[in-house]
Amino acid sequence: MAAIYLEPLDRRMEATGLTYARFMDDWVILAPTRWNLRWAIVKAVAMTLTIELPAEQQAALAARAREHGVSAEEYARQVLAHDLEASVKPRRHVWEVIAENMKNVPPEDFAAMPEDGLSQIDHYVYGVPKRAL
Repeated sequence: MAAIYLEPLDRRMEATGLTYARFMDDWVILAPTRWNLRWAIVKAVAMTLTIELPAEQQAALAARAREHGVSAEEYARQVLAHDLEASVKPRRHVWEVIAENMKNVPPEDFAAMPEDGLSQIDHYVYGVPKRAL
């Protein structure tokens, strides 16, 4: 059933020139930049959003779109674009993440850590005998 229902999605994704693969209802898109990927996701979601809404949901969507002065389709695109933007977290360097996590470590835990931890890491991680320094 997915092969029949999602065949138009396959054609649209192939037309983008991006690497696209689908098995049943699972699909993967590979893109050179996140902007290309977002564009492809918007295209894919727009393609799959052709389901029929119940009459009361259609009316509610149309009312919200009118409040914003756009069509129901444009309103749905704007909401989707906003949700995609909101889902992207700002990237941080690994040392910023480590420093943030280290703030929560109590001082007594630091005091209990071995002083030779880095030089004897194989001992503490893998249990090999300590090396003479």
